[in-house]
Amino acid sequence: MSSDLGTPYAGERIDPPATRSPACPACGRHSQPEAAFCAFCGTALVHQRVPGPPVFAAVATAIDGRSAYEVLSEVGGLFESLGAVFEGVSRSPATLVALFPPREDAAVVAARTALEATARCPDARIGIDASEVTEHSDQDAIWQDLIDRSAELGSVAEPGTIVASDAIPPLTEGAAIVDAVEGVTGATWLREVRDLGGSVQVDLPAHEPAGGGLTPFAGRARQLAELRARFEVVRDEGRAACVAIVGEPGIGTTRLATEFAASIGEQVKQLAESAKLLGLKPKQ
Repeated sequence: MSSDLGTPYAGERIDPPATRSPACPACGRHSQPEAAFCAFCGTALVHQRVPGPPVFAAVATAIDGRSAYEVLSEVGGLFESLGAVFEGVSRSPATLVALFPPREDAAVVAARTALEATARCPDARIGIDASEVTEHSDQDAIWQDLIDRSAELGSVAEPGTIVASDAIPPLTEGAAIVDAVEGVTGATWLREVRDLGGSVQVDLPAHEPAGGGLTPFAGRARQLAELRARFEVVRDEGRAACVAIVGEPGIGTTRLATEFAASIGEQVKQLAESAKLLGLKPKQ
């Protein structure tokens, strides 16, 4: 069954609970209590409410035949630009889990980002889960459960699709449009995320070819300068060298390598042209 018929808000009302939702401003009819959207025409309903508790959200992405590091290079920039950190899950196929920082609209942000990821990478299989967190919650346990559950949901997905837990519709205040996954308890196909009438705004990076749409490169000037210095030694002395860029997934190792390669691209072209003029052949 689709979630279009309205889903309760996450959070408490300022006024006492009403017996029915406000009249729809478009058609004038009433939906079920606390519905976020009109069950008859889909128009957003405005409720008086206070902020709800923070939400933890996780998006697991896998691509058949690719490692978690390769998945990171495909869609990592998109998730990282919205503040996510990463966890690799060893399973078949290898899975990259993006963990979104806790805030009230984290489920909406994660859902919209997951949809953008499938648009950018049609081979991706994505699972998404979220959970409310209170001051009494065991946050470490919640994170681990979200990692495991999102990866499990992703294994049900087909390439280019998203399987969400049944927690996603209520935690997006009914904005997530889903359909049940037949034969899988608690799993739904995520189809779309509707606009909440301005209550939540998520600005996703524009869709650009690989290597574009990245966040500003900052905080890595020293490492980039060191790589360039090593390249200068190789160029001047005419000998090879090996440099390894290591670090935990999500800290920007791939981005550093990408920026370094881009910064020396013109120099490499000039060297190749010089070798060609001198009649030299590159070594195999």
